[in-house]
Amino acid sequence: MTTKKLHPVSGVPYADLKAEARARRAAGERVAAIALALDVKHPAVVKWCQGMPEHDAATRANVAARAERRRIYPKGHSAAERVALTRLGLPVAERARILAARTAQTAEARA
Repeated sequence: MTTKKLHPVSGVPYADLKAEARARRAAGERVAAIALALDVKHPAVVKWCQGMPEHDAATRANVAARAERRRIYPKGHSAAERVALTRLGLPVAERARILAARTAQTAEARA
């Protein structure tokens, strides 16, 4: 006879928790909110939802948004421009300002 593994606090079978987590994730709920509602750890919800198209799409979007928030230099310039300004000994803020201005001028010239 196989016994279902139960959650130690709620006593609910893990299979039921997994099904609930997947249903909530498919409905667009955040992983942290699901973990809190089901009283399970965040990594458990991530593991249960892996492979779901909705989860994978949300994960890709989150990774892209995180990378954009960390961006120091604007898009649209070459690495050679950035290296040349770095070699001049300019501080990061000044390099970013110069590259942003160049990127804006290039965009205006193309328009």
